[in-house]
Amino acid sequence: MPEMFERAPPAAQPVAAMPSPADIAEKIAPWGIAKGALPLPRLLGLGVLAGVCIGFGATFSLLGITNSQLGFGPTRLLGGVAFSFGLMLVVMTGAELSTGNCLLALPWLLRRLSGAAMLRNWVWSFIANAAGALLLVVLMVKSGALESADLQQTMRHIAEAKFALSPESAFYRGILCNALVCLAVWMSFAATSAPGKLLAVIFPIAAFVALGFEHSIANVYLLPLGMLAGAGGGAEALLLNLAAVTLGNLVGGAAVGITLGAVFGKTIGMIAPEGGSGRTAVRWRRAIALGLCLPVMLGGFMMVTRHAARSAMPLASVATSGKCHCDNSAQSGHPRAWPRTTDCSDREHRTTAQVASGTPNTEHRRVEGHARQARDALAGTRTGGANH
Repeated sequence: MPEMFERAPPAAQPVAAMPSPADIAEKIAPWGIAKGALPLPRLLGLGVLAGVCIGFGATFSLLGITNSQLGFGPTRLLGGVAFSFGLMLVVMTGAELSTGNCLLALPWLLRRLSGAAMLRNWVWSFIANAAGALLLVVLMVKSGALESADLQQTMRHIAEAKFALSPESAFYRGILCNALVCLAVWMSFAATSAPGKLLAVIFPIAAFVALGFEHSIANVYLLPLGMLAGAGGGAEALLLNLAAVTLGNLVGGAAVGITLGAVFGKTIGMIAPEGGSGRTAVRWRRAIALGLCLPVMLGGFMMVTRHAARSAMPLASVATSGKCHCDNSAQSGHPRAWPRTTDCSDREHRTTAQVASGTPNTEHRRVEGHARQARDALAGTRTGGANH
């Protein structure tokens, strides 16, 4: 009889399969449509909230790396993990972060969102993000939470490093940064639980911080803080950095959205397979997207070519002179073609002409040996004369 009252074992719960990339694209399309239709007051409010969230993450990162004894790589990784707290807040609150919203390029490419609605979201969310970041700057300064001398030194060094970047470098770092940010948002759509979403954003965000890439909204927060802590630079340097980084963020994020949309658009049935006006519109949008990507690729090629030309310039300019390369590099400002720790009498050192022709450095060593003996003899003579 007792067996009659025993409970049946609970039925096994089905394990949810991980969504495919096409499934994630299908989720992002309506997400983008909803963002494009947000009323302006709500968009601005959520945008200010996102700027504050990113500022909190940046402050947490500053605290984590100050006086760290872990070494260069681990310290930057620690700062990146701490910074990911900011995007965690954005994901969990539904805030409007302009850099993450660059994924709106995906529904735009698939004709689910108008270009006007996409640009409206980008412009107003960026303005609200900047306002939120600056608001947090004021609150943090007024609170006195950043008065530690060590913390202010960290703030100053970070701002000076950002000001030292050329606009070209800042632009490309912005591209790389927001590609990772948008991939973090993409990965968060693959998770079905809050812990999964939080875990999904940690590594892409930690990677872009550790690698030294540039985030526009984080810079809106960090650069004024650094200037208040004594970092060199003014309004012009601030605006130049923000312009280059913001443009890079836009290109990098939109490139991710356009690429994923072009790859998975047919799979999720949003691009008309037949001819007609719909197909023509998609082709026009793809052409526009390609037009945006080509300048980036061309710029990267030109940057690499120019760097190679600069590196080869000292070698070509003195290849026939037989002069020591270090003399030329000291005057021209170009980096040496090989590492050297002593003066021209270094036994492993060769003249530039010998390097270019592949001639062994035996003769150079012999000449330098004679010169060294002459210098030593002259020094001994001078010392002897002084003693007399």
